[in-house]
Parts: sequence; structure tokens; C-alpha cells
Amino acid sequence: MTVIKGTITDATGQPLAGATITFTALQNTAEMLRSVATYITTERGEYDFTVTPGVYSVRLSQNGTGGFELGSVHIYDDSPDGTLNSFLNAKNSDTRPEALRQFDALVQRAETAADTSGSGADSAAASAAVAGQYAEAAKTHAKQAAASEEAAGGYAQAAAGSASAAGSSAAQAAESHTGAQQALEEARQIAKDMVKPPPVFYCPAEERGIWQRSYDGTERTSKWTFSGNLTRSSYDVVFSGPDAWEVRYPLSEPANPLRYGFSTRFSVLLNDDRDTALEGKDLMEVRLAIPDDALPPGFSVPPATPDRPYLVLGWVARYQDNKLLILPLDSTETPSDRFAALSGFRRGNWFHFGLSLSPGSPWQYFMNESSRNGVPLRPIRTGVSTPVNTLCIRSMTPAKETHFSYLEVVAPHEVFSHRLTPEDDGATFYFPWGYYSDSGLILPDTELPPGFSVTSLAETFVYPSILLENNNMTFITVSGDPTSGNKTGSGKQWITHVGNKIWNIR
Repeated sequence: MTVIKGTITDATGQPLAGATITFTALQNTAEMLRSVATYITTERGEYDFTVTPGVYSVRLSQNGTGGFELGSVHIYDDSPDGTLNSFLNAKNSDTRPEALRQFDALVQRAETAADTSGSGADSAAASAAVAGQYAEAAKTHAKQAAASEEAAGGYAQAAAGSASAAGSSAAQAAESHTGAQQALEEARQIAKDMVKPPPVFYCPAEERGIWQRSYDGTERTSKWTFSGNLTRSSYDVVFSGPDAWEVRYPLSEPANPLRYGFSTRFSVLLNDDRDTALEGKDLMEVRLAIPDDALPPGFSVPPATPDRPYLVLGWVARYQDNKLLILPLDSTETPSDRFAALSGFRRGNWFHFGLSLSPGSPWQYFMNESSRNGVPLRPIRTGVSTPVNTLCIRSMTPAKETHFSYLEVVAPHEVFSHRLTPEDDGATFYFPWGYYSDSGLILPDTELPPGFSVTSLAETFVYPSILLENNNMTFITVSGDPTSGNKTGSGKQWITHVGNKIWNIR
């Protein structure tokens, strides 16, 4: 038992004689039922009594007054003797047995572990909730351990048991921390699976310049410029002969027609009073001067000469013998290797002409109705000077009227070829007009997930390649016959991996 001994004084230091100290047990223990004990001070305010271990509320009264509550005290088996004040003030100092100090340390570790589990899940709302549940569970165990200590009534044996329970709480808190980390990783994976980025739309880097005139007189001009005797009607521009005229489009610096390819197309109408007025005239020519320092390695072109120093792509449209002949530039006679001959040339009809050059190819093509037409020719040397990397459509001997209603340039800045990766699932690959050879998709020799699918969207007259990375793969065609080798196709195609490196194209 513990002896409580001391003196009670008032605020002036005078001893309180005959004061009643009331101890009320707040808990039952193995040796004591909940009870009330009173002690009365001597004339000098002294008190001296023994108390069994337990938890008590303390009240002080004098001369029959109601008195007031002093607080509560905890008496342990090994509590040293002391004054009433020392026990009332024990909350502010660690006077508990060693077992209970270990218990509180374990409780603190348990709560710290629980808090750590909560902070680890900040990056995902779902895992934060899970971590919070783990933390609450750990704190509950800690509180239960503390309650167990109180129920023990202060006995060291009960305290030691509570300390053991606190140790279990700490272990459970550590387990909670691990569980929270696992929940965080699971939440991240769920978020990754559920919040996928939108499907990607791939299109090549290019320069595309369009001129078009709308019914209300507004024009989409891009970088096109016109010079000559020019008037504008509802939907077109009209050059009037016999004055020379010219239309220009300057390419931007990244464009390299010989390395990346080049295409132009336009709608033109040639008109005069009669066919004989057109006989022998070069009604239109297309020129694109290429600087020699832009030639790709190994690209063969005619050598420059003093009278023909300029390298140029293009063609000339000459009216001869009731035909519109598409010829090499600067031709004085009709060569046998002409681009094309349009029989039955009719004045006043719209034609859709153009020029194209495949990337890395020494051959250029005349375009008719947006499709390659006729015999290909190489770039030539000429004595006519025009600005380099500038498309020039012009005539020195024009028809009476030359109308344009549409002009377009496509100058790729890259060869558009893409090897599929797992991240491309659901993507669309757009192959615009003006892209020919070397454009396409490469199907990798990789076991992509079954159902992996991409879309190839190619404009008319564009046939991108669909290439197998090697012969360790198989195509299944629309008819269901498995094949190997590479494919091409225009329009819209769905390319699907069905598993085991087998691909379906439809």
C-alpha cells in the first residue's frame, strides 16, 4: 500500500484544520470494490493515510461545505509514498511503472506507423481511403490497449499484458502500413487501367498550302501570289492573254522535295476563240527549282552547264495537232518520252493537273485528275531562272483566258513511316494526298495483346504500305486465307492483331 502524507494550507499559507479529504474509487479491482474513504486533517492541517492501488477522484471540503473536486489520482503497486499534491500533479510527470512507460511507447509507435500508412496514399484518392481505414484500425488497437491498462486497475501484471497488446498493435500498424502501400499500388494500377489517354491521331509533318475562292468573294490564300492581267469572278481568278502571267508558292525551309517528296494539283480552264489560235503555244508550264545543295546523297542529276545551270522539276502543256501534250520543260520539239498526250483537247473545259515527286526517287510524274499519268521523267537542267524552292505556274504565250479555281501544294517534312508500339492501341494513322512510296506502317515482331487494333486512313490515290517486320508473322485477308508478305491499300482499313503474331486487315 502507498502512504499519502502531507499538509494542506489555504492561499495565505495557514493550515486547514478539520478539512475532509474524500477518496472515491472509480474502478473495481481484485481486492477492492468501488468505495469511498474519508480522511480529516489535524489542527495543523496534517494528513497521513494509506491507499490501495486504484484510480480515485479526490474532493476537499471543510466545515460541512460541499467542497470542490481536486482531481484524480492513479495509485500503482509500486507507487512511492508522497504528498497529495504529488499524486494530483502526476499527470505532468512520468511517475508510472516501467511497464506502462513501455506500453505508451508502443502505442506511440503504433500510431506513427498508422499515420505513415495514411501519408503514403496521398497520390490516389482510392488508396488514401484504404490507408485511412488501416490507420483507424491501428489507432483502435492502440486505444483498446490503453483501455486494457485502465481495466487492470493499475496492477503491474495488467500493465505488462497491456504492453504486450500494444506490441501487437504496433505489429498490426506495421502490417497496416504494408497494406496501405499495396492498396496505393493497386489504386495506381486501377487508375492507369481506367483512365487511359484518348486514342492518338497521327498525321505527318508537312506543309500544305491551299488557295480557294468562295461564293461570297472571300479567299483562302495561304502563301499563293498572282501576277499578270488578273480579274476575279465568283469562284475563280482569270488571267487574260496575250499578257504573260504567273502564280507562285514559296516552300518553307524544312521542305526538301527530293528527300521527302512533293506534290501539287490545281484546277485550270484554258479558253480561246478557236483552236487555231492555240496551235503551237505553250499554254502553261510548272516549274520548281531545286538548289544543288539540297540533293540527297547518291541522288543522280544532270551536271550543270553554262547555258543550263538550274536544276528544275516540272512540265509544259503545249497545244499541237488538236492535242494537249505534256512535255519536258524547255522542249523545242515534241520528244518521244513525253509525259502524256490528251487527245481531243476541248477549249473551255476544266482540267485537274499537277506534279508529284516520290521521296528519294529521281522520277517526277505529271498529274491528271489527282492521279499519276503518263511516262515519268527525271529533273532536268534549264537556263530559265526562277526562285529556288518556289513553285511557279506560268505562261509566256497564254490562251486568251486562263482560269484557276483551286490550287494546292503538299510538301512533306518527313517520310511518314511508323513502327507500331503497344501505346498505339486504338490510334488512327492519316495518310493525306501527296504521300506515296515509303509511307506506311510497320507491324512489329512483338506479341502485342489480342485485340490490339489501329486504323489506317488514306486519301484517294494514296496507297500506304503495311509491312511485316519479318517473315515470322502472318496476314489474314478478307477472304480468310492466311498470307505472308506486305500489303498496300487506300481508303480506311482496320488492322487488328488477333494473337500469336497473326494480323487481320479489313
